[in-house]
Amino acid sequence: MWKLAFIIFAIALVSGCVQNTDTPPETPAPSVTKAPTPTPEYEEGDLLDNAGHGRVFSLTEEERNIYEEFLNSMDLNVFANVDPISIAKIFIQYGIDGMWEQEYTMFSPEGLVPTKEDYRQLHVRDVESTDIASRKDQADYMFGNMYKGEFVQDSENVGRVHFFVEEDPFDLYLIKNADGIWQPKYNPFDAP
Repeated sequence: MWKLAFIIFAIALVSGCVQNTDTPPETPAPSVTKAPTPTPEYEEGDLLDNAGHGRVFSLTEEERNIYEEFLNSMDLNVFANVDPISIAKIFIQYGIDGMWEQEYTMFSPEGLVPTKEDYRQLHVRDVESTDIASRKDQADYMFGNMYKGEFVQDSENVGRVHFFVEEDPFDLYLIKNADGIWQPKYNPFDAP
């Protein structure tokens, strides 16, 4: 049942995503970076979702500051030198909060990306069918442990946040732009 919920959430969040954890055979050995340590208020392990299953998905204070700065500026340079796991978490938070323009602006332009208007229409349909409390509950379950994940750089410009939902592995893919900033792939759970 939770797998179905994840699939529905992932589709709603990023408009049709399919997880693919295969790494192309011609890629060099990946490098791995651990997630930044959450602020002490999150280390207690007492932040459980409403059902008591796991951690609450949340941003650290530093991530929240970056979230606010990008919310106001819409300038991707805000993410220069920001850890890719933090970028992924901020991206997820914009999806939860219904901030479709920020979410859309964060997407890498690589690959098939819908027009801004098409994406806005997808967002409107999502908001009409899923309230913010439901999106938050789903994010708590699916992404509550993302802070424990690791960033795996598969090539010079492709990497993924590797994390677990219960015992199942998931990857959220990012692509490095020409300025060295990691951006979520449009279908971030689908390998490039």
